[in-house]
Parts: sequence; C-alpha cells; structure tokens
Amino acid sequence: MYRTALALTSATLMLTATTAAAQETEPPPGPPPINACGTVLEVEELKANINERSSETGFALTGNLVLRISDEDSSVVVRLPGRFSVKFTETGATVTSTGRTLLVPVDPALAAAIARAGLPELPLIIGRLVIKDTLDANGMPIASEITSINGRVIDVCELLAR
Repeated sequence: MYRTALALTSATLMLTATTAAAQETEPPPGPPPINACGTVLEVEELKANINERSSETGFALTGNLVLRISDEDSSVVVRLPGRFSVKFTETGATVTSTGRTLLVPVDPALAAAIARAGLPELPLIIGRLVIKDTLDANGMPIASEITSINGRVIDVCELLAR
C-alpha cells in the first residue's frame, strides 16, 4: 500500500495505502481512527463513490467520499469530492489532489511536511494540493514536502471544538 494515510482527497479519497510494491486483494474494513486534535478521532464512511485508473507510472482516483469524524463530544461531516493522483518516479512519488483533501498526518514524514507548511494538525484543503515524497527501497515515504497549495485551508480540529 502506498501511504497509510487518510489523505482524503478531492476525488476524494482516502488512501488507506497503496505502495507500488504491494497491492492488497481485499479492501480494508473501514477508515482507521486518526490520532489528531489531542485525542483519537473515529472515522465513519457515510458514502463512497470512487473510480480508480492505473497506469505504468501510477494511479488516479476520482469520485466522492463522505466521512463523519468524531471525538468524545462532537462530530463533523466532511465531503471530499475530486481527483487524486499518484505518479511514481525512480526516487519518489508526486501526489496531486484537486477538489477537497483531508490531509491526515499518518506517518512522521507527512506530519513534518504539514508542520513545515504551517498548516493545522488536521487540515481540510479545498483547491489543489501537490506533495512530493521521497521513498525508501520498500516504497515507504521517508520524506515529504508540500510543494503547492492553491485554495482554502480549514482546521478540522477547530470545527470539532465548536
């Protein structure tokens, strides 16, 4: 699986992983919890309509995903329509998302990239997002850089605190 990330995107997705090296035959049972906002957030998939297209250099997902993210006191429904693509190179991958993307810090490389970009801990990005990943020999991200954000950023932790 590429990135154990709910890098939920415009096309709306939820990358619960997909490495060039490993492809799972069965889909995961559902979205995993998210460690963010000072707690463990539960994620419930309310609706998913996603189409995948593969190529020799990567894959693309388009569609719509609707999630309910909850903490102990409140919940918020996040709609994630759009397009998400991953293009692999010899040393890494470029992830491009257009639409709505929930950027979940599921590994240290992505968490560091989110912090360096000055984004909230759990950002919802409405617009276009580009991330460049450097991958190790096993296809796992060892470094990530958010190279472009064009659009609006919403702090999901702030929404849950209301």
